[in-house]
Amino acid sequence: MGSLVPDIVLHLVRDATRIQFLYDLFFPCTSKSKSDPLGPGRQVMDKKLEKYEPLTKRQSRALVTPQLGISR
Repeated sequence: MGSLVPDIVLHLVRDATRIQFLYDLFFPCTSKSKSDPLGPGRQVMDKKLEKYEPLTKRQSRALVTPQLGISR
């Protein structure tokens, strides 16, 4: 429990410790969250991406939703 498991990680060739981009796929289930998957003020997105901060820089993380595509 508490492990970091992003859905897609792109890293440099021959150096898996240097992450270039990290994507977390998010498929909201309720009708309310489907209409606003990032949550009010993008709180849901910020909380989900915050957990990956130790792995990579902020601009290299993104949340992917069917409604909005890639959100950073």
